Amino acid sequence: MAIDYSGMAFFLTKSERTLRRWENEKPEIFNMMLEQYAEQVKQQSNNTSVVIATVSLKGGVGKSTISDAFGFYMDDSIILNLDLAQPASQVNACPTIDYVDHIENQSVAEIIHELSQKYRYVIIDTPGDPTAEVLEALKYATKLIIPMTVGKRTRQATESTLHTFFGEGTVLTGVYDVFFLFNAYTDKKKRDEAAALFKEAYEEFKPYAAVKLNPKLGALDASNAISTAEESGKSIFQMVQENRTAYATAAKKMTVLCNQIEEHFKLN
Repeated sequence: MAIDYSGMAFFLTKSERTLRRWENEKPEIFNMMLEQYAEQVKQQSNNTSVVIATVSLKGGVGKSTISDAFGFYMDDSIILNLDLAQPASQVNACPTIDYVDHIENQSVAEIIHELSQKYRYVIIDTPGDPTAEVLEALKYATKLIIPMTVGKRTRQATESTLHTFFGEGTVLTGVYDVFFLFNAYTDKKKRDEAAALFKEAYEEFKPYAAVKLNPKLGALDASNAISTAEESGKSIFQMVQENRTAYATAAKKMTVLCNQIEEHFKLN
């Protein structure tokens, strides 16, 4: 398993360069510090929030929509938006912090640590590229939501995502609950075909996995009601609360999805 040097540096107030040097020159001291860091991480996971990341190597698959809906659905949640080009704090229904507003003063690790002391759930919304900020955030997440589209390239996209995030050389360590989601599909037959391709690709990938995964596959069909709610800066759940009966069906489907994610992540 890869050693989280940046995490150790943050918790132990040492530079990464010093830690890497001590690993070779002072292995006894390094191993002692590694044990201390592991204990701190364990205590933090027991005493602070659950960090959930919504990730994909492809843009436009609904990461922000799902992050906002799930964050609003769960109590005591906040979103950390890492997409520097698309601020979300003014449009999300769930409380949101845009990293672009803090990039000059705080690292991703520092913000996650700070939010973990205040909120039960920290949901990290990511851009479509595996940037340094995304890779840093994934070191602290324990649950991952991976939205996907239904299409002919489902298998290739699945293989790319699996190998990039979970294959050899990954920054992730340990065990991860992962909720794969076919989002905004319009044809059930195509969804079922894509699901078969996904499962085939996942089975072929398993021997190459560098971390242990606990996967589940779900789906949410396309809905104009969800898009309209999002454009208004409100959650689909808020629209129903305002007696907008036209949104009831979409809200019910979103509730089912959020409940599935909650159960898979063992948050209830």
